[in-house]
Amino acid sequence: MPLTVQRLELLSPADGSVLAYELILTCRAGVRFGPLGGILQRPIFAPYDALYREAITSSSPFYRLLCAWKVYEGIGRIRRFLREKAAEFGVQERLPPEPAVDGEELLRLGFRPEFLVGIHTANDLFGRTTELRNGIAHFLIDADGQESQVYLADGGQLRIYSTAGSGLLLYAHRMLDVLQRYYARNLENHLMRGMMLPMPGNRDAFNVRARDHGLE
Repeated sequence: MPLTVQRLELLSPADGSVLAYELILTCRAGVRFGPLGGILQRPIFAPYDALYREAITSSSPFYRLLCAWKVYEGIGRIRRFLREKAAEFGVQERLPPEPAVDGEELLRLGFRPEFLVGIHTANDLFGRTTELRNGIAHFLIDADGQESQVYLADGGQLRIYSTAGSGLLLYAHRMLDVLQRYYARNLENHLMRGMMLPMPGNRDAFNVRARDHGLE
């Protein structure tokens, strides 16, 4: 699991002392590794977990928003896979609904009240930011017969993408989280049977042999 720590400093022109700084951490509450033996990876979720990691370690609000959208665009594929496997194994529990949006939470992130009118679910939130997604994904946009683009050096655009990216990433993660919980509760025991974590106590069960020209 690669970690990236980035710090942006504003230095005094007089003596070079640090006046202000921004520190981007991957996790506010810390990172815990273990148990020894490796990381159990869920193949259907792994590419989206990697996208989420790229987003939270990036210093670019534009890239964070794009990563959040890429996660969101894969949610339908994940739900289809889970639905098919649930039918295959006779799982009766239905897939969880999409998360509801907490308006007060988004206001604290910097969203404007008028922007949030009519937004009730995560799908609503992503739908309202489609234009932002297209702007950074394609750069040149043909709208109403006129060509336009996102000016990345504009402070207003930076604020808009920073705010929107934070909210989208938050709800993309929540959409993934409820599906991972469903998977762990209902499907993992069917799909991951026979797995054993290598540990010092059972190391004799994991003999490794090297083959050389067909001879052990």
